[in-house]
Amino acid sequence: MNLSRSYPIALAAVGIAALVNLPFGAAREHTSKFSWQWAVAVHASIPFLAMFRKAAIMPRYAILFTVAGAVLGQGAGARLERRRLEELAARQLREEAER
Repeated sequence: MNLSRSYPIALAAVGIAALVNLPFGAAREHTSKFSWQWAVAVHASIPFLAMFRKAAIMPRYAILFTVAGAVLGQGAGARLERRRLEELAARQLREEAER
């Protein structure tokens, strides 16, 4: 594979994997750790990412990039969901205090 072609595709793979996993990370935040719902949220994007690697004709080592992007996306999605829930709880407390 031509190296000048592989870098943009690898970066795109990381970005796409992260974006695809944002909602799954948020969903994971609402489940018990190691439950079947948690396992589904963690592994749901794997078929999509495998099809993306095949469609983009990426080499085998690209799995590393897409898995890294998936982990980053899961973490970012969970962190954003936690922040959203904290802000929602703070807003509800402010509204109750104003009554």
